[in-house]
Formats: sequence, C-alpha cells, structure tokens
Amino acid sequence: MSGIVVDTNLTFLQRKLGISPEKFYEKYVDKSVTEIIKEEAEEGNELAIKIAYEMTNNVEFVKELFALIDIGNRFEILQEMNEDQLMMFLEIMDKEDLQEGLKYFKQEKLLDLYGQLEPEFLVKVVLAQFSMEQVVKLIPEEELDRVLTSTDLKKEDIMKHMQSLPPVFLAQMIESVTGEEIEDGNPDEMLDKIANFSASDFKQGLMNLKPLPKQMLVLGLCTENDEYLQLVNPKAYTDIMLTYMEKEDNIRAARVLKQEHLVDIVKELPKELVASVILMLNVEDFAKTMMKKTPEIMAKIILGEG
Repeated sequence: MSGIVVDTNLTFLQRKLGISPEKFYEKYVDKSVTEIIKEEAEEGNELAIKIAYEMTNNVEFVKELFALIDIGNRFEILQEMNEDQLMMFLEIMDKEDLQEGLKYFKQEKLLDLYGQLEPEFLVKVVLAQFSMEQVVKLIPEEELDRVLTSTDLKKEDIMKHMQSLPPVFLAQMIESVTGEEIEDGNPDEMLDKIANFSASDFKQGLMNLKPLPKQMLVLGLCTENDEYLQLVNPKAYTDIMLTYMEKEDNIRAARVLKQEHLVDIVKELPKELVASVILMLNVEDFAKTMMKKTPEIMAKIILGEG
C-alpha cells in the first residue's frame, strides 16, 4: 500500500501536528497521511511521534486519522492484513452479517463447505429446509442401507420398528433370506423368525427389502433418535440441497449454525471477499479491533511500508 489518502482529514492532521496552515498546504497539499506523518517524524516533530500513542488509545482519533468512515480506506487497510489478522475481525462479527457473507460463494462451493461440518450441524442445516420424512425419501437407497446396517444400531431397536411394517414386507424379508415362500403369514410368528436370524442373515434381509419398507424403518428410527441421521454420507445431503433448493434457501438455513461455523466458512473466500464481509462491521468496532488486534498494521501504514 503506497499510503491511504484521506483528503477530508488534512485539517484534522494539520491541527494535531501543530503545523501552520500555510506550511501545511504549501508542503503537503498533494501528500498522503502516511507521507505527511513520516516526513514530520523525520524532521523531529514530537507531535508526529505522539500520534503513535493516540493510535492505540483513542478510538475517535484513529477513526479520523484513517478516515474509517470511508469504506474504501477500510478496504485498503484490510488488504494489508494476513489471514490470521482478518480472522480477528471475523471472530467478532454477528452471525447475521457472517451469514450475509455466504452470498459470495457459488452454491456448489458453499455446499461443499457445509459437507465438511460436523455431522450434527450438517443435519441441522438439512432439517432447516426439509422435514425428516422428506429427507428419508430423498436420500439414496444405499444411505438407507448404511443407517440400517450401522453398528450404532441395536437389533432390538430395529425389531421394535419392524412391528409397524405391513406383513407383506416381513414375508418378503424372510423369503429373501431363506427362500421359503410365505402366504398369509402370522405377523408375530414372522417377527419371531426374523428376530432369530443370525447377524449376517438379519443384515442381508434388511438390505434385500424394497426401498419403501427401508424408508419406513429409517423414518421410525430417526424420529425416535435423530442422531441416526448423522450416519448418512454428507454428500447425500449436499446433493439433495443442490438438487432441490436454491442458493438463497441454503444460505437461510445457515441460521442454525454457530458463529464459529460461519467464521470457518467465510474465511474460505478469497481475501478481497473476506474483506468485503468484514466491511459490514460498524466503524467503531472496526477501529477498536484494529487498535487492539492489529496495531502493527497501523504502524506499517504510518511508516509507509508495504
């Protein structure tokens, strides 16, 4: 950065440096704040040196000196910062502003980042847009199999929900494993037979079911304990959101995320766009954060480095 030019603050700076208006405008009329302070410090102006103190202790001074009311100046300052420094600004931002920043992502990239969330929070995003019944109907059959055959489920839990299946599905499950044809089978007897299947036969029988009874079982299980939805492959969820929802819907669903999740997502934007998100901060908070967290950036600007 060659220097942040803040013409509207030249009178303010002239007064702070104790320079006569005549000298100031004769010598510095075409200079930036950076150049003015640097030259005055080199000439031994103690007031120029004292500005360093003001910069770390006086919010109003910093706001005026760097003309932070000017969004262009704030953007230039942010361009001088590295990723860690930008993170310090993101971390103090409200969820609503961070969520607004998601608009800068293409839908595919946003959903890819959603897919990297902890399963608990990815499921929250999905359920903010779909009912559980819709989710179970939309996920691929292999994901139903993943849930039903997970070691996280106990056989007795599945058997509990099998009691709600129409007898025809119980018969089909038995036939697929034993090859035995069943007509007008007694539901209780069929359930007892399935309960006595070996672990491998039980697993195979579940996978042999048609999609509808699988959906019925998974819906029952997940209604009772929605943590089972976390067993589904994240890509199955992001594919559903990509296919059936607009980007705006996916952004609105981010309201269920924590502030730190949104920070982790927004930081993946290109630097210029991260800066654009940070510009949503009010000027007061921007100045305070710059003073407390990145004084080295202010010094860099004053010294005309970079």
